[in-house]
Amino acid sequence: MNATCFFTELKHSDICLIAKEIGYTYHIISGEDSWDKIKLSNDKGDFLINSLHVRKPGSELSRLILATHNYVKYKDVDNEIKIMKIIENCVMAVGFVFDNRYEGIYLDLVFELMSDFNCVVFDGEDFYYNEK
Repeated sequence: MNATCFFTELKHSDICLIAKEIGYTYHIISGEDSWDKIKLSNDKGDFLINSLHVRKPGSELSRLILATHNYVKYKDVDNEIKIMKIIENCVMAVGFVFDNRYEGIYLDLVFELMSDFNCVVFDGEDFYYNEK
């Protein structure tokens, strides 16, 4: 079970503070300024948050933005204009990787973590616009 969030602005400290508020401990798996992974844990289990940043044209995030843009363009998506605006101005994408223990609740957890941000959440099938 995976979900990807697209942001126009986000810092790793934002996710860490929110995770702590809702009862998760966190471990940053790479540098403080430009994190690639954060592991969140609680008594239910743990999961990874991976990030992609705009580093240069043609980067992995640039390709993800282009592919997602094309997907939205050719699929009937609610809130298409708002979703396209965030995707086109995306500076970071965050991927959530969950194991089976989170089946049925993983999107609720993503929205709980992302509730303070304008972002687009994609679960592999549908797009959700989260407006703070």
